Amino acid sequence: MVDEQDAVSDDDVPGEEEDPLCPTILLSAAEKRILREPWKNALIIRMFDKGIGYLQLKRRLKTKWALRGDFSLIDIGCDYYVTRFVNMEDYDHVMTNGPWMIEDNYLVIREWVPNFVPEEDHITKLTAWVRIPKLSVEYFNKSFLLHKIGQKIGRVLKIDSTTENVERGQYTRMCVEVDLTKPLLSKFRLNGRVWGIQYEGLKMICFKCGRQGHKEDACGIDTPPPQAEDHNVSTTRHSTERSTDIQDHTYGSWMLVKKPVRRNNGRNQAPGQRIRGHEQGKLNPGRSRRESSPSRPRGELNRLPPS
Repeated sequence: MVDEQDAVSDDDVPGEEEDPLCPTILLSAAEKRILREPWKNALIIRMFDKGIGYLQLKRRLKTKWALRGDFSLIDIGCDYYVTRFVNMEDYDHVMTNGPWMIEDNYLVIREWVPNFVPEEDHITKLTAWVRIPKLSVEYFNKSFLLHKIGQKIGRVLKIDSTTENVERGQYTRMCVEVDLTKPLLSKFRLNGRVWGIQYEGLKMICFKCGRQGHKEDACGIDTPPPQAEDHNVSTTRHSTERSTDIQDHTYGSWMLVKKPVRRNNGRNQAPGQRIRGHEQGKLNPGRSRRESSPSRPRGELNRLPPS
């Protein structure tokens, strides 16, 4: 919530020269307080990667936030929205229990500020989940993660409960505020080994400069391509090696979190792909003959034919 002293300043002072064709609107401190009072429990939000329609966004937020009271959503242009809450408990819940994600897309949240112009705003900081895969369990220590590793990445806001309680050991997970104007930290060295850092929900990381927001082909930084030892080796192979070798390169695809591939079983197949009953005989003839043979009474199963 915006502090009242920051939101309300002194009375506006007129300039030395007044243009009659473009008059200046002056506000007193009391008028500012009246205008801004209804918005003190408001937040400015925006989807980080791609926009979502108004109705769909409001429906998703209502489900995701699970608020006690109602909230309003105002479209202010450029994919920005202002949301107001009925009570402060919901306001605090949204501010403190993030980062929020909708379909693997971060919701950027900030406190409402007076005189906000969406066209002039740029997202410079993002609260994101950061992973360190395969880190040894003795390092699942809150103080160690906060001060030794987390501060190297950005401002650590909290540590995931499964990491803090050492319930899952495949990776550590921290909520970090990263500065998007600087290259992302991709790795660090600990106990003689290089450990990679992954960023959940970030899909546009440039492996040339390490910044979020564009790919290598759109990067303005020129870097010489690696020299091939064998002239028969294609450029595509070197491009792949450059993005995956954590030992020899500063940035690479290890920074991205890949979704696990789901196994395709009968439930996920389309109706036309499922094996129909009359086609099973072609795939398993023996089973088909047994199922298609007429059944005999139980007493006749072991009866020998007459000699």
